[in-house]
Amino acid sequence: MQLQCCTQHIAYLNEIEIIANAAIKELNDGENVKANAMTRSGLVLLCGYFEGFIREMCNEFVEVVNDAGIKCDLIPKETLSEHFDECVELYKRHKKEKFNKTVDSLLNNQALVFNAKKLSATNANPTVDNIDKIFSRFGIEHVLDKLSLSDFSLANMYNVESQVTNDLSKKINELSGGDVDLYQGLVAAIESKWSGKKKRRRVGYLIVIDQLLEKRNMIAHGEGYVFITPEELLATKHSIQKLCSGLVNELEQKLIVLIPPSQTQPPQVA
Repeated sequence: MQLQCCTQHIAYLNEIEIIANAAIKELNDGENVKANAMTRSGLVLLCGYFEGFIREMCNEFVEVVNDAGIKCDLIPKETLSEHFDECVELYKRHKKEKFNKTVDSLLNNQALVFNAKKLSATNANPTVDNIDKIFSRFGIEHVLDKLSLSDFSLANMYNVESQVTNDLSKKINELSGGDVDLYQGLVAAIESKWSGKKKRRRVGYLIVIDQLLEKRNMIAHGEGYVFITPEELLATKHSIQKLCSGLVNELEQKLIVLIPPSQTQPPQVA
C-alpha cells in the first residue's frame, strides 16, 4: 500500500536542486552575494518542504486508516490514547457526543474516526522530538534512531556517561590526596552503585535535522550571517529526501500490518 502524497512532495524537494544549480552558475560568474542569497533562501524553503512532507504523509496515513474502518482492537494503543485524550477534553467542555461514540466503539470493537489534522500536527516545527512524537502516536517507536542506524551504518544511538562528572572527579581526587589507587577505588565504588546515564547521540538524521533547523532559524531571524554553499544545500536536500522516503516506508509497512490484503469489507464506522 503506497501513500499518494509522496510523488508531489518529492517534486517539491527537487526544486531545491534547481536553486542549488542556479547558485553554482552565479558563483561561476563571480556573483558570490547573489549565490549565497539563493542558497540561504533554498535552505529555508527546504525546511518548509520537509515540515510539509512530514505533516502530509502522516495526515494521509490517518485518512487511510479511517477509510479502512479498522476495528479498535487492531489500532495501536498509542493512537487510541491520543484519540481518547481528545475526547476527554471535549467532554470537559460539555461536548459529549464524540466521547460517547468513542466509548461505544471501544465496547463493541467498532472502528473509530481519528482526527488526522491533530495526529499529524508538527506545530510548524519538524524537530527530532516532534517527529519521534508523531510517529510514536502510530505505534512506531524510535523511528529516527532506527533509520539513522540503518542509513548511516551506526553501531548505536546512545552513549553511557559515568555518574562521576568532571567536578565530582576533581573532588574525589582532592579527597584521595593524590593516591591513585584510592581515587580509582572511590570512582569504581560510585560507578558500581549508580549505573551510568544513557545519553542520546546527535548523529545520523538527528544531526541533519538539528543543523537544518538551527541554520533555518538563524537565517529567518537574522541572527548573524550564515554562509550556505550549493554543495551543502544539495547534501542536506539528499539527506532529507532519503529520510522522508524512510519515514514513508515505515508508515506504509504499518498500513500493511493494520490493513491485511484479505480485508475487503470494512466494518461499520461509529
